[in-house]
Amino acid sequence: MCSIGTLGAVAKAWLKAAHEHWHMNTEALSAFTTEGLAAVADPEKAAPMAAYMKTDQPFYGVQKAGRTLIYREMIERFPPRDRDVYREAVLGLWVLPHRE
Repeated sequence: MCSIGTLGAVAKAWLKAAHEHWHMNTEALSAFTTEGLAAVADPEKAAPMAAYMKTDQPFYGVQKAGRTLIYREMIERFPPRDRDVYREAVLGLWVLPHRE
C-alpha cells in the first residue's frame, strides 16, 4: 500500500514529466527544421524564391515537395498540444533568419 506522501511525490513527478514532454522545445524544433532544410537546400533556387516573395531575407531554395516532407516529420516530432504551444513553436521559427 502507498502512503499519501508517496502518491503526492508520484503525482508531482508525473506532472513534471508531462510538462517537460508537452512543453515545446523551441531550440530542438528550430534545430530540426534548420538542419532539415539546409540538408536539401538548392542555392540556385534560393535567390529566385526570395525575389518572388519580394524579401531580402535568405531562403534555402527548398521547393514545396521537400518542405512538405520536413514539415510532416516536424509535426510528428513536435506536435503542438494546444494553442499556446503552437504559438510558442511559430514564434520560435519566426525568429530564424531563413524564410521558406
